Amino acid sequence: MLVQWARSKIHLNPDIVKKAEELGAVGIKDSSGDMLYLYTLIEEFKNSPDFAIITGTEMFLPETIMHGGHGAVAGGANMFPKLFVDLYEASVSNDFETISDLREKVLMLYQTIYQVGSSTSRFVKGTKCVLSAMGICNDYMAPPLQRFSPSKRKKIEEYIEQIR
Repeated sequence: MLVQWARSKIHLNPDIVKKAEELGAVGIKDSSGDMLYLYTLIEEFKNSPDFAIITGTEMFLPETIMHGGHGAVAGGANMFPKLFVDLYEASVSNDFETISDLREKVLMLYQTIYQVGSSTSRFVKGTKCVLSAMGICNDYMAPPLQRFSPSKRKKIEEYIEQIR
């Protein structure tokens, strides 16, 4: 049996999001990777301080914050929380030099840990493997997913040292 990831992949136009807010929604996470759409949402809800606009694309955290959004659901923050707190704070302060330096480290996540393996589950597997290698939790995966092989885990461990 093939199991799909629990991702909605639904594009909601701003009018639908506005209706959801009226019905009690408190925010939206956009993982589309479409910066124009993200900016449109931020603009549409700029006068709704209790409605959060967050990105699911880690690399967009600075732009989200600097344009009036509220944050990110950053998977990399599970592995390197200080990196993402520092990136958030630099974004709030419009510290472009620090943002540039920290974005290089976030980009390293994409170019290393998130590239181990070829399946779409490599982001989750990479994150779990890093957390296991750091002694935070084990790397157990619910079927049908399987943890990385020892050779891929070794690669992940090397990448952790590069990013630190």
